[in-house]
Amino acid sequence: MEKLGVDSVMRIHADPLPGNQPFHEQDFEWLAEWGFDFVRLPIDYRCWVDPDNPARRNEKALREIDQAVDWGRQYGVHVCLNQHTAPGYRVDGKLDMTMVKKGQRLDRAWLERTYYRPWKKLAASNVGVQVGEWGVLDTVPHDVALHWMHDVLGFWKDAGWGWAVWNLRGEHGFGPLDMRRADVQYENFHGHRLDRAMLEPHREF
Repeated sequence: MEKLGVDSVMRIHADPLPGNQPFHEQDFEWLAEWGFDFVRLPIDYRCWVDPDNPARRNEKALREIDQAVDWGRQYGVHVCLNQHTAPGYRVDGKLDMTMVKKGQRLDRAWLERTYYRPWKKLAASNVGVQVGEWGVLDTVPHDVALHWMHDVLGFWKDAGWGWAVWNLRGEHGFGPLDMRRADVQYENFHGHRLDRAMLEPHREF
């Protein structure tokens, strides 16, 4: 199982709605340069079908997905095509706070007890575990986010689980590139805002 992973740009709507942009070759190049070997591409079937006739394919959009897979091969990055939406199905998860009690200290011990141990127990019964999507909201203070990231990445490394952060870039994502956090000193990386302090834990673990 791959140890490192980063989501790329998510394709979520059919043209002409915003968001359905081609993937970027430079993302694959940079991922390989930083030592990552896995990319998860969350995709939506509405990207490549006619909204009035789902049986009619948008070949241009399919070629762009094929191109992303080819870039993965070119740069040695395993590509996971993750079907976020299919006819009759969609992923609409909301933050579940039912396990948090008022006044409770949400520290490393709580995180391990509540969210790590149950999955570790499952993995012990020969069930594969892949943390397919995770990250920290940009409203969380940067230092808190970094400490939390070290905790969870440490758990997953010890367990041998693969993971993919949501996502590599974007103003409202959780990754190290092109965020708009106000409490970060960004590095200019090929004309992009790079949060080096957030990138390094991903590389370390």
